[in-house]
Amino acid sequence: MVLLFFLLIVAIIIIYKLNDKVEDDKVIKSNYSWKEEILSLKESIQNLESRENELLQKNMIDEISRNKEKIKEYRNKIIKLDTYIYNNEKYLKEKGRI
Repeated sequence: MVLLFFLLIVAIIIIYKLNDKVEDDKVIKSNYSWKEEILSLKESIQNLESRENELLQKNMIDEISRNKEKIKEYRNKIIKLDTYIYNNEKYLKEKGRI
């Protein structure tokens, strides 16, 4: 009976540790996908900024203002994602995963 109780406790600990590792892996994957999204957003910002001179020459002020709003929106999203990544990496460092 004591042996069964001991085995049950060991099984619970193993399942807990495996589940914890799976959760950590999900956090790591989220960080990678967010980093890819940040790179994509930065590329979009560069494309929009590079078009600004062309739009100025064509006197397309409305388009420039829309692009500036998009750039602002993208930068805010980058800040938000950077914060998520920072917090996740801090969490993983505390757990000794990175």
